[in-house]
This record gives sequence, structure tokens and C-alpha cells, in this order.
Amino acid sequence: MSRPLAPAWLLPLLLTAACSPPPPSGLASRAALVATAPTSDQSSTSVTLAGDIFASGWRVTVVADTAEAAVRARALAPDIQASLGEVEGRLSSWRADSELSRFSHTNSTAPVGVSAATADVVAACVDVSARTDGAFDVTVGPLLDLWGFSPRTKGTVTSPPSAGAIDAARARIGWRRLHAVRSTGPGISATLQKDDPALTVDVTAVTDGHAADVVATLLRQRGFERFLVDVAGEVVVAGPGLRGPWRVGINTPSPDAADDDSVRQVALVPAAGQTLALSTSGTYREAWNDHGTRVSHILNPATGAPVTHALVSCTIVGQDAVIADALSTACVALGEAGTRAVLPRFAGYEALFITADGERFAVTTSAGFPPDATPTP
Repeated sequence: MSRPLAPAWLLPLLLTAACSPPPPSGLASRAALVATAPTSDQSSTSVTLAGDIFASGWRVTVVADTAEAAVRARALAPDIQASLGEVEGRLSSWRADSELSRFSHTNSTAPVGVSAATADVVAACVDVSARTDGAFDVTVGPLLDLWGFSPRTKGTVTSPPSAGAIDAARARIGWRRLHAVRSTGPGISATLQKDDPALTVDVTAVTDGHAADVVATLLRQRGFERFLVDVAGEVVVAGPGLRGPWRVGINTPSPDAADDDSVRQVALVPAAGQTLALSTSGTYREAWNDHGTRVSHILNPATGAPVTHALVSCTIVGQDAVIADALSTACVALGEAGTRAVLPRFAGYEALFITADGERFAVTTSAGFPPDATPTP
């Protein structure tokens, strides 16, 4: 599993000042008002806030219908930053003191009490693992170590591991050995449990999506119903934008592509009172070179090796950002045909696939994916 890749998103009528570069530690360091943009009739205003988190950035745009709402929106940045910091403190695999890291390093098979939110995320991941026949697996840490994509080994691996080493690492993983109990009411504690005390758990693949959902919940609690949340490229929207649907650009799947270089723009139209999430995963940015061959950070748990098929990017749209995040990663592991086979198990979720043939890209979608909203030149 891997950190999901960031689709660029484009918003009409916004002054889109970029976030400053994230600190090397990935810790929260800044939250600031970026821009406001009134409509021509001055009846609504968009307020854009941004900051740093997870060695990346976040951006939130809120449509405020009154002057008082715009004032409240401008004051949201510290609370957004704090909520993202709380997510990092629970789920980060890069922090030894995070709640999930402490569970991973517990040399026990006894249930371990965790926060309800952490148990919910892990339970959702296990559910996606089951529905994708194991193509998504948050226990693949030994394989990430082996291939140089973990916090411990990143940048240190320069050649593929042996078949024996891969087999040994695969013997130490398995989502069926991980159990999450949700806190469903008074007296029922949230717990995580593993059948093998050496099992480790890494939910980096869905942390950004979960964080986007957390911020969206915060905004709705504060009375806002029209917004776009972008955490490291994982997007959650509610209501219409300032001038119609939110338009989100899907990045060109190239290591050298700029953030605003998109192959397609998608108009997101969530149902009334609901949110809609968009997540993209791909093989094209985080990789290392083995004598001219790119070694991708997306691993297939079934083989223990990076994927090598023609699918280079998959975008999932659906209501829950954690499910969309996990499914987009599983999609790249499965390939297009495999994803189309399991997608019916996820009611309300749709996929866009980008395959590569040399320097050319082909884009296909599932039947219900939002239509192309790219402006005509």
C-alpha cells in the first residue's frame, strides 16, 4: 500500500495561491487564509484556507452565504490544523508515538484499546481487503520494508529483493490476521487485535482520505454545507461551488507533470446533504529506478512485488473518502479488468482508469463515473 497520489483540483473564481513547501518532518506548521472571492452579486463569498500536514499540504474552500458566515469561515484554520494534527497523532506510520504505531509494535495478541476513530479506519480497511480479495492490505509493511518504500528503508534499496526474501516477507503479512472492533455504544470499547504478535499495520494509503473526511465533518458541525476539502490530493466536496459543481482535475500520470496538468476535469455533484469523495492512486511518482526500469511503490500482496501492468492511474469517486482511498490503491494492484470485476461489490463507487502505451495515455471509466467537465479550448 502507499501514499495516494494527488489529483490537482481546479476551482472557478478562486485566487489559488499555493501552499508553502511542507516541512521535512511532515508535522503541522502553518495555517493561513489564502484568498476570498465574491460573486458578482456579492451574495456569496468563497473563503480559501491552506496549511501543511503529512509532509504535504491541505486546502479548504468554503462557500459562505452571508458576511457573518464568511467571518466564521476565515477563523476556521486553527481548528482545521488541529484536527489534522490529531489524525496524524493517531495514524501516522512515520511517528513512533502514534496510536497505530504503538499497536503495531505491541508484541501481543491480546485486544488493545484504541480510539473509536482509529478502530473505524482499520475496520474499513479490513472490509475493503475482504471485498477486493486481498488486493488492499494494510499489513504489507514487511514488503514495503523489503522494496524500500517504508519509513525505515525509503531511499536505501537499489535492487530488487530475491524471491526467497519476498516469500519470507509475504509469510509475515495477511489482513485476515487483523481484527478491529468498533465502539458501537456505551460499554463497548474500540479495540484492535492481531493473531500474530509480529503483525504490523500501516494505513498510510487511507490517512489522507480519512483526514479529509474529518475536516468535512468539522465544517458541517460548524454549519457549512458548501465546501471542498483537499488533503494531499484526496478530495471531499459538499453542496455546489460558487458557480455550479466543483470541478476537480485528474493529474496527468507522469512523474514530471505539474500539479495543474490534468488529463480530465470532473464535475462533482454530491446528493443534497451528503458529501462526495474523490481519490487517485498511481504508479508514476513514487518509485525508484532499477537499470532503467521504474519500480513502483504500489505492491500486489498476491505476488509480493510492485505492479507492472499498463494501468498507471485509477481514480475512485464515492461517498466515503476512506473507502475511495483504499479502493483506488486496490485498483492499481488489480489492474483495470480486476477492478471492474470487484467494483460491483462497492455500491455507489465509480472508477476512471488511465493506461499507458509508451508516451500515450488512454482514459476509460465505469458506467456511472461523473462526465468529463474539461473546458473546450
